[in-house]
Amino acid sequence: KNSGVTGNMNAWRLIQLPNGTLYLLVCRGWKSEKVIDGAMYISHDGAENWQAIDLPSGANFPNDLCFDPQNPKRMYLATWTTLVDETETHGGLYRTEDGGVTWTNIFDESSHVYGVTVDKNNPATVIFTNFEGAVMRSDDYGQTWKRLEGFTFKWAKQPIFDLHNPDMLYVTTFGSSLWYGSAHGAEKVFDV
Repeated sequence: KNSGVTGNMNAWRLIQLPNGTLYLLVCRGWKSEKVIDGAMYISHDGAENWQAIDLPSGANFPNDLCFDPQNPKRMYLATWTTLVDETETHGGLYRTEDGGVTWTNIFDESSHVYGVTVDKNNPATVIFTNFEGAVMRSDDYGQTWKRLEGFTFKWAKQPIFDLHNPDMLYVTTFGSSLWYGSAHGAEKVFDV
């Protein structure tokens, strides 16, 4: 099911909107010691055909994508950085209000954002993880952010709300198993 997907075949993440539209993220890779940019594709026919759509300007390493269940045109794209003139840039978290036609960076472009999720019960709440050792929370669609205290492992991967208790959060990691705790953080807990 890769008709229209060209070059880089590192299919990484697939998202399906309620109307059946599919988004495919292809992560950045290496071939013969050269960077192969990541990409994003869309399909309106159940993956029979894919069309490339633009990533945010300068971004070439998409990691995760999620949408607001009450407004699926509002999506959040997690990206890793690109090194430009010895500066980490074009990473962070991006938001679109128009299904990916335009993107706005809503978190530090030097951050390696890995996973992002929206609280299905309250879509204003967005949580993401980054490889700088943080789980971040916004309760205003990404306008402002706070770090969840109590999470102390550097390589967080995917945040997942507990379906039976949305005040609790699972976080998968690279090398530290699965974490489980308050989706609001834990104050006065040993923190790095």
